[in-house]
Amino acid sequence: MDFSAFSHGQIQSKLWLCETLEPLLPKNPKIIILASWYNTLGMMLVIRNPKKYKRILGIDKDIKSSTVANHICDAWMINADQIIKNENKLVEEYNSKDFANFDVIINTSVEDISTKEWFNKIPKSKMIVLQTCNLLPDVAQQYNNWNILDPNPSFEIFKNKYPMKKILFEGEKQFDYGDLKYSRYMLIGKK
Repeated sequence: MDFSAFSHGQIQSKLWLCETLEPLLPKNPKIIILASWYNTLGMMLVIRNPKKYKRILGIDKDIKSSTVANHICDAWMINADQIIKNENKLVEEYNSKDFANFDVIINTSVEDISTKEWFNKIPKSKMIVLQTCNLLPDVAQQYNNWNILDPNPSFEIFKNKYPMKKILFEGEKQFDYGDLKYSRYMLIGKK
């Protein structure tokens, strides 16, 4: 298990997402979290509001991550109510019909996916939550677990790359860890 999933930056980014998204959510939503890693975001959403969600599905291409995610989430849910599930699947394997089954689509790792194919498959009017950072690949390689395949060096580039018909929130948060300084960007809207 890679404990950097619980680093300050990871948890602070997800907490920022939870606090911003919760007031915007429809009632009893079904949520899919793309490239969910250990799905700490899904766990945090349920811990903060255990009766708010109908279903949260985390998907990740790494089978070890999905297995750990199920163990972590099951431990918090104590198998009483299977609100959270995690699957080993590539984001690119989902199509518009799959995405149509969810009220909210979340991707906090858009920079880790080389194409926008997944975004293009999301049906219009779906609520989408996206996070990325402004790190460039050459800087990111110096640090563990940064796999920048599609960089977003500015908020404007990020926003133009993922156009929304209606923006519900847009923001930037600064992170400073000594020699590692970066911005985290977030967009919440409807396609």
